[in-house]
Amino acid sequence: MGTDPKAIEAKLREDKNKEIKAVCVLHNETSTGAAWRQIAEVRKAIDAAGPSGLSCWSTPSRRWASADYRHDEWGVDVSVGGRAERA
Repeated sequence: MGTDPKAIEAKLREDKNKEIKAVCVLHNETSTGAAWRQIAEVRKAIDAAGPSGLSCWSTPSRRWASADYRHDEWGVDVSVGGRAERA
């Protein structure tokens, strides 16, 4: 299902003192491989709420090469990826 962009916008609008510095969202759920596609909508929600934090997205490294992900086009400020290694 993912996070509701309208809920993000509402929460940011409630933050009158602008204490929220970033909105961090997981791009996909590793165990099922389900990816969340509302990245651009979250950016629009952040912008609609007024000047506020960064849009941050996290995704496992294997998804970077296989999923449609448009960092600049969708207005993502920070993308984080990683891969766990087992000893």
